[in-house]
Amino acid sequence: MLRSKLWWFVLPVLTVLLFSPVYRATFVYDDSDFVVENPLLNAPHLDVVAVFTTSYPPQHPEQKLYRPLVILSYALDKAVTGKPAGFHVTNVLWHLAVATMLVLLLRQLGTPATGALLAAVAFFAWHPLTTESVAWVAGRAELMAAFFVLASLIAFIRNRPVLAGLAFAAALLCKESAIMTPALAVLLAWRWPAKRRWQLWAGYAGIALAYLAWRQYLFAGVRLEQVAFNGFADAWTQRLVAGKVLLRYLGLAFVPYRQSVFHDVQVETFRSALAVVLLAGVTMWLWWRRDRYPNLVLGWAWFFVALLPVSNLILPIGSVMAERFTYLPLIGMSLVLAGMRGRWWPVILALVLIHHAGKTWARCWDWQTDRKLWSSAAQVEPASFLPPAQLGFAALAENDRPAAVAAFDRALELLATQPVKLREKFEPRIRIAQTGAELELVYSLARQHRLAEAQAGYLKILRRHPGDVWARRALADCQLERRDFAAAAVGLTELVREFPSDARLRAKFGSALSQTGRIAEACQQLERAVELDPGTAMYRQHLAVLREHQAHVDVEQRRGE
Repeated sequence: MLRSKLWWFVLPVLTVLLFSPVYRATFVYDDSDFVVENPLLNAPHLDVVAVFTTSYPPQHPEQKLYRPLVILSYALDKAVTGKPAGFHVTNVLWHLAVATMLVLLLRQLGTPATGALLAAVAFFAWHPLTTESVAWVAGRAELMAAFFVLASLIAFIRNRPVLAGLAFAAALLCKESAIMTPALAVLLAWRWPAKRRWQLWAGYAGIALAYLAWRQYLFAGVRLEQVAFNGFADAWTQRLVAGKVLLRYLGLAFVPYRQSVFHDVQVETFRSALAVVLLAGVTMWLWWRRDRYPNLVLGWAWFFVALLPVSNLILPIGSVMAERFTYLPLIGMSLVLAGMRGRWWPVILALVLIHHAGKTWARCWDWQTDRKLWSSAAQVEPASFLPPAQLGFAALAENDRPAAVAAFDRALELLATQPVKLREKFEPRIRIAQTGAELELVYSLARQHRLAEAQAGYLKILRRHPGDVWARRALADCQLERRDFAAAAVGLTELVREFPSDARLRAKFGSALSQTGRIAEACQQLERAVELDPGTAMYRQHLAVLREHQAHVDVEQRRGE
């Protein structure tokens, strides 16, 4: 029954349904850089030459990413629909295409078209770790690279040098980590040896060298932005931490819980060294038992070889850990599952697939908006400052300033315990955003004539940021509205001293002085305001009233004498 075409129709249909929440999603996370604000995509006409001769995206060459085929796919989506839903549908279609290539690869490796093959493909297609690559538009680089890597390996098995080379080149033009394709081919050649493959190896070597030379030419003089460790870990410690990260990837592959767009990886030398020793020990034991567990050895090696370019073990990259990096490595687990046998194994695997399908469906909802995404991350990493900071920016984008202020407060509280380099890098931006959100929030109170609350809010901001000019100006306006002229005059005295050419400030200062009985000083301020801005009639009218009042006071004084 499993050989029936119906089962192979149900799998893609269920996959499309599992990822259906993302069809309602907006552009999230770094989609703004890679898609929305990409100058190549916003140009009147697509410059194909520029696509193949600039970085990805062009405005951030310091990331040293080069993915022209991904940009071309975005351009096609924009031409067809231009809406986020169209981009998300394309991602799901690429995911289905990768699953199809996995079926072809397993068949080429001799796996019969039975329930084991179907389950192995479903395990990959429905695994919760794939959601970041599928639900995030910019995650398409993982999907496209995986598709062409598998295509190249299928051509390798069939001994088709030209097709293998073309697919390898396409994979490299989608994502840099595809450079490990020849290493994956070595694993398959070990498991399924064949003769006369020198043309394939020569093709792989030539394409890899040409690609590396082209990248060197494109990014000559460009320095990689070291975001991952922010300069507070040396090269040796970075590689130890990378070992711990590899173990965490393996744990998420087996038990996909506590998923997050951001994983806070602490620099812990002892635990990192222990993780490296554990992974090395298991690898050595599996190699020793390779004759008994060949599929397990193949899957284990595939998982870590595919992760190697993004592990920070060889070269530092812009991220310590990201779930999207496990997309191609997960195929290693499918290679293991395709060869599993046992009486209870189908029941166990069916339960696992049901569980993974439910987790994938739930995780897709987190990727609908930036606010949901970072709210989820803040729950998974409650001790990290970055998720609440990003949650604050997401709340600001939705004009929910109370939530933004609360999130920024939490981020700054957590950031205070971080190393100095991290505080220097992130604190200024968070504080500026927090102050802006607080000012907007208090402005809204003032516009609603809740002046007492507004004044308390301005004073709170000034206790933290005594020199904030806009808060001081707004506080003076609030005090004038509440007829607290003496307090307003004190604040305006300092502001006028700092901004002597601001006519509006001088006019307000004159109003405050006049209400406290200092008519002569008020007239001086208004006279200066008229000089600075002679076109404003209100200043002249107010000055005339004050002069008339002063004259009346002088007359009364003379009569009294």
